[in-house]
Amino acid sequence: MNDAMGMPQTAAVVGGTSDIARAVLRALVARRLRRIVLVGRDEIGLAAAAKELQTLGTLEVDTMTLDVTDVARVPVVVADASTRLGQVDWCSWPPGCSATRRATRPIPRPSPGCSAPTRRGRPRS
Repeated sequence: MNDAMGMPQTAAVVGGTSDIARAVLRALVARRLRRIVLVGRDEIGLAAAAKELQTLGTLEVDTMTLDVTDVARVPVVVADASTRLGQVDWCSWPPGCSATRRATRPIPRPSPGCSAPTRRGRPRS
């Protein structure tokens, strides 16, 4: 649950090894973020990101591997991350997985309560 100042205490982040995700998480940890699930393809990179966040004061960081092109696994990983965190206060889903991406099959949406970053303006073709 967001605290009295509106800051999230739990977060699920797909693409958890990216520089942007790590910078945002460092800022949120400094403001009371306590439990995180990092999701990505690079198991070693996820472990390094988790260790960094734990040294900054996060109480709990779980990691999960997922290639988002494996559409069948996405709902399973989302459900598992939700179970691990209980309530998800903040969720980051990479723009490449949003509705602006062309695909031959539909891209699954994040679970309720998660918001996918959106691109302003027209989608690239």
